[in-house]
Amino acid sequence: MFEIGWSELLLIAVVAIIVIGPKELPGVLRGLGRAMNRFRRSADDFRRQFEDSVRDTGFDDIQRDLRSVADMHPANQIRNSINAAMQEPSSRPASPSEFDAARQAPEPPSASPAPPAPPTGEQQPGPDAISAPAPPRV
Repeated sequence: MFEIGWSELLLIAVVAIIVIGPKELPGVLRGLGRAMNRFRRSADDFRRQFEDSVRDTGFDDIQRDLRSVADMHPANQIRNSINAAMQEPSSRPASPSEFDAARQAPEPPSASPAPPAPPTGEQQPGPDAISAPAPPRV
């Protein structure tokens, strides 16, 4: 709240010694400490009374109801279902021997045969090929 640096505190102390005097300074500081203590106690009492009144009005119930309404938001429901799905244990991962066996197994025959080669002798690019312009001749 108040940002008082060491230089400001030193200036206040010098002015207090000059204005109040070194004899009466301890008594004044003691009275200032007591006043600050009373102020803190009254602030704590006010805070406690405020929290009690909030608790008596049922603010916690209203806050709980608002949170339950916020949980019904579709985005929150989707987020919760995704988080739950990610936390569920998945199937057991394959061991290295199972992985090697699956890799060495013959592939099943495909449902459609490969297309015949073009009759001209030149191979036509397939649908997966990327067509690129021919390089310039030098």
